[in-house]
Amino acid sequence: MDNLEETIVELSCYEPAGQSVPITEADILGHTLVTGGSGSGKTTRVIYPMLRQITEHRASDPLLKSGLCVLDTKADGEVEAFLQKACLEAGRKDDLHVVDCYTGGCIDLLYPYRKEGLKGLKAVADLLSSSTPTSEANRYWEITFSSLILLALRFYHLTEDDHSYDDMVDFMRRYLLQFDLMNPVLKMKMRELLESNEADYEPEINDIVNETIAAHKMWSILDVRTRSIFQSMAAPLIEGLSNPTARKIFSEGPPFDMDMITVDGAVVLLSVDAIQDPEVAALATTVAKGQLYERILERKFREKVSHRIAGLVADDWPLCATGGINSRYSDVSALSMIRSRGGFVLAATQGTAALDLRIGVNSRRAAMSNFANLFFLRGRDAELDAYAAAYFGEKRRVHVDRTVNDRPSSATRKDYPILYERETFVPAVPVGSLARLPLGEAYALIGGDIYAQPLCLVPEYAPQQKQEEDNEQIL
Repeated sequence: MDNLEETIVELSCYEPAGQSVPITEADILGHTLVTGGSGSGKTTRVIYPMLRQITEHRASDPLLKSGLCVLDTKADGEVEAFLQKACLEAGRKDDLHVVDCYTGGCIDLLYPYRKEGLKGLKAVADLLSSSTPTSEANRYWEITFSSLILLALRFYHLTEDDHSYDDMVDFMRRYLLQFDLMNPVLKMKMRELLESNEADYEPEINDIVNETIAAHKMWSILDVRTRSIFQSMAAPLIEGLSNPTARKIFSEGPPFDMDMITVDGAVVLLSVDAIQDPEVAALATTVAKGQLYERILERKFREKVSHRIAGLVADDWPLCATGGINSRYSDVSALSMIRSRGGFVLAATQGTAALDLRIGVNSRRAAMSNFANLFFLRGRDAELDAYAAAYFGEKRRVHVDRTVNDRPSSATRKDYPILYERETFVPAVPVGSLARLPLGEAYALIGGDIYAQPLCLVPEYAPQQKQEEDNEQIL
């Protein structure tokens, strides 16, 4: 049997009795989006059951066990406790790696540079610039801003011998936010770059050096108003990179590379508090997501039998959503490409408004069109109502009409009404139905299978404190 038709996940239901929702590997690779308001059951009714069963899938096979990158923006310990339990029960306790402010691991922001040298800095610049909110009306500014980030990174790595995260952030702050032509440090560094012998570089690197010099000259002659726009765009990024939490996540401890997910089948949990450090959470989750996309897209082909599936789980997708079509780190582009390479996304959102603020209406619509599996839980988003009504189509309804007697019955005659049936078609999920769903009930669309009758899904919860202590003793 083709592995793509193998059922990986089966969501149980309280109602209708005996009903379940099977999800095959082909369905998983079609990406899954869960929508619903806060407390509607997105995490406990869909995310947790799917996460546990994907972790158990082929758990005993080192070549085919699933790899996962889980983004936890609540950072309350619940997701970590659930993953510890799931990995322990699946016999994969050594596969779980946690990146947060307290453990000894980090995400290597400069991995592309360490892998490819100056050529890899383009990937770092694209990742950093993709973390800023985007809009179709400002596409020119966003593309040029990415070029300026690349300029700063190249300038730093061409003129510094000892490279560290703190020094890089400090240089970007001085170069982008405090740019001054008379700054003696910048003048000295540019003089060194201009006086460097072209023979010292390879031809390809020499082109990068010349491009860096030209871009620096452009940056230096920009008018004050234009430069101030780019500086205002750089300020939130530099602030996020300078945050102590970001320093811990990106530079402290041994790095966890996303190759661990695609090659070794690791389960990597990135936990960062989006309430306390919203800029850092957006930056860290965007970088982690982008690096995972990069590793998946490095697969040149997908053999159905030999490739492990590797996926991203984002319980708060709007926080790390990326738009546009000019970057492989964009959800609009990546979601349509990673499927053929064994990659998938399991995401959740409360509605469309947060996505619109993050990536714009057109990018949000383009990204949502890539999700083959949809769960609609209780929510009050008007556009999600329209989506559900459109996706689930119509259902047949039979009306029974009867005639009205035009004269009263008598003792000798009884007039009976004439009954006849009338067939109409009505929306399977009428507008307003999502707002009236009980807790835990959902409409589902899995590939081409439609579940237009509300499903009361069985929840799963993270272990309590006692269970966590027992798990720690076992670990």
